[in-house]
Amino acid sequence: MPRRSPAAPARTPSTLGTAQAAGTINLGAGADSLTLSSAGDNTLTVSNSETITGGSQNDAITLGAAQAAGTIDLGAGTDSLTLANGTNTLTVTNAETITGGTGADTITLGAAQSSGTINLGAGADVLNLSSAGNNTLTVSNAETVSGGTLDDTITLGAAQAAARSISAPAMTA
Repeated sequence: MPRRSPAAPARTPSTLGTAQAAGTINLGAGADSLTLSSAGDNTLTVSNSETITGGSQNDAITLGAAQAAGTIDLGAGTDSLTLANGTNTLTVTNAETITGGTGADTITLGAAQSSGTINLGAGADVLNLSSAGNNTLTVSNAETVSGGTLDDTITLGAAQAAARSISAPAMTA
């Protein structure tokens, strides 16, 4: 019988069968994924899940630990994501509100957003907009905002310091 290395345990995706009104989920080490219930609204603090898939209702997710890499798609509903204090590097889709912590966060939008508010908080933060469609957002506390290849409308939600950068790809006529 083959032996499995203890350094690379097999992981089964975790799926919530019922909505969670409150709680904490820590999936530990490994490449973990969590799928939220569509039976109702979910409000959770999640740690150590490299992939989070939202349900069809309203999800409010707080990251309990900073993530060096990950993908979060909160699905349908009016959803919010609060980042952990520390450095987070994530691809985020279908989160109408993203709130940063104290670290230097890099957020890439996995799909275009037709509305939403992103406030990345303290730190030298980077926001990369999706090129999958037009983005219309209110953005605060992002030191660098890189536009997608289509028409983006960004409203600055707070006065920006002189050391901020907003860029768009070159356009051709």
